[in-house]
Amino acid sequence: MPVWANYITFLIGIFILSIAVFGYYSVTRGRYAFLLIYIIVLIFSSLVCLITGLGMIIKTSNIREAISKEWDTVQMRLKGAGYDINESTFANFLEVNVKFAGLFIIIFCLFLIVGLIPAVYMSITMKKR
Repeated sequence: MPVWANYITFLIGIFILSIAVFGYYSVTRGRYAFLLIYIIVLIFSSLVCLITGLGMIIKTSNIREAISKEWDTVQMRLKGAGYDINESTFANFLEVNVKFAGLFIIIFCLFLIVGLIPAVYMSITMKKR
């Protein structure tokens, strides 16, 4: 698995944390326009997460085929890195990792939706005032 995926996940976490601070600020200061921006960003982020997670789970069906096409190159690189595993084990390892990553992203999407519910409630309450 590529190392840059960890950095991207870290950056996504920082982005979501900054969005949460923005949402907190908009509610505590009573900024309705900022709260709407927060809600739109949360909806967009949750949709992107849902599509990405489902895409990763669906993409696992092609992993075994892609590995078998490039197995000579992959095996050479694995042996160069000190790993001696066969094609089936490596394909199973990648399939499981990508499926779990997809499920993790879908669960993350659910947490975004859980954060969206109070924001929508607050926007309705703020609009009535």
